[in-house]
Amino acid sequence: VSVWQQYIFRPVSASAKLYIDPHAEVELKTPKVDWSMEVQSIAVELTKPQYLSMIDFLESIDYMVRNAPYRKYRPDSPLHQNARKWWKYAMNSILEAHIRRYSRMWSWNSIKQHRQLLKNYKNVYKNKLTQAKVSEETQKQIQDLEKDLDVFNIVLARQQAQVEVIRSGQKLLRKKSTDAEKKGGGWFSGLWGKKEPKKKDEEELSVPETIDDLMTPEEKTKLFTAIGYSESSHNLALPKKYVAHVVSLKLLSTSFTIKEDRNVPDILKIQIIDLSTKISQRPGAQALKIETKLEHWYVTGLRQQKVVPSLVASIGDAKSSLLRIEFETNPEYGTADQSVIVESQPVEITYDAKTINAMVEFFQTNRGMDLERLTTATLSKLEEIKERTATGLT
Repeated sequence: VSVWQQYIFRPVSASAKLYIDPHAEVELKTPKVDWSMEVQSIAVELTKPQYLSMIDFLESIDYMVRNAPYRKYRPDSPLHQNARKWWKYAMNSILEAHIRRYSRMWSWNSIKQHRQLLKNYKNVYKNKLTQAKVSEETQKQIQDLEKDLDVFNIVLARQQAQVEVIRSGQKLLRKKSTDAEKKGGGWFSGLWGKKEPKKKDEEELSVPETIDDLMTPEEKTKLFTAIGYSESSHNLALPKKYVAHVVSLKLLSTSFTIKEDRNVPDILKIQIIDLSTKISQRPGAQALKIETKLEHWYVTGLRQQKVVPSLVASIGDAKSSLLRIEFETNPEYGTADQSVIVESQPVEITYDAKTINAMVEFFQTNRGMDLERLTTATLSKLEEIKERTATGLT
């Protein structure tokens, strides 16, 4: 990595294997499908410059979102030697986006115009629902009216139009005609008017398509028993102990590091060693088993006098896993429907004040207050001045 490149997510190396045996259910020695994936290392490293860059990026997005309603009033000229245009831009943004918009919205003329617009759209849409073929003029009127309405008012007007058409006793010809076109045989299907006899002939010539139409439930039960078939999803011919499908995922090393800069000691480092998950299925018993293991988990702090403190460490038996969770349905050994096994080794947690203080200092940006904090502080100061003024007057 060059000097100006600093990875947050380091390159990941992984390998996957898929083994398929089409004759496994006959030999019963190997799984039919065995898929395994192994990831060598996943390393995440965050430095103070990277953290500040992320904060700046999020703040820039926040500013762009806030500036979106006022962007259309922004002048194209630069700020230098164009102060009049930029002051006009600031005034127009507040006047047009807040003051004048609300005054126009709640004026009687605006309310009357909006109500008339909704009525016109509803009447035109009713014509569309009751006409077998919509004219181009009606379609153009609908499109022009939809340009001045938002989605909520369009949906509301359409629902009101449908309800009024149904209450008036009229038929929704537009919807029925489209359904007839889908069911019809094309453009020339209307030249022959023998649709009803054709339906009757189809009903008379209809043949049962499923076994449910041919046999009663008692007959089906006898047939399935005779051929050794079951409607359940599992295969009764396979042994209950046979594992047919295996999926395994193994992560050898995962680390998350926080440091001030590239060439300084780590403030905090979290390591997860040998995390694995295995899923196996036994179709003969309709069983599923999920097993997760975590071998080691380490958390180290800030180096102090050439000694790196250990914040979290396992103090149990090194031969056994730190954490093991196993969930199984229809377990092989036992009469229960489901089983859950959780095994854990003891963990020692140490508090290190210097590491905690360094973490707090790392996440402090030491930047100027953002716009919301500045606005809150300004409003609180104005309230304080207002109270003092009121106290002085009384």
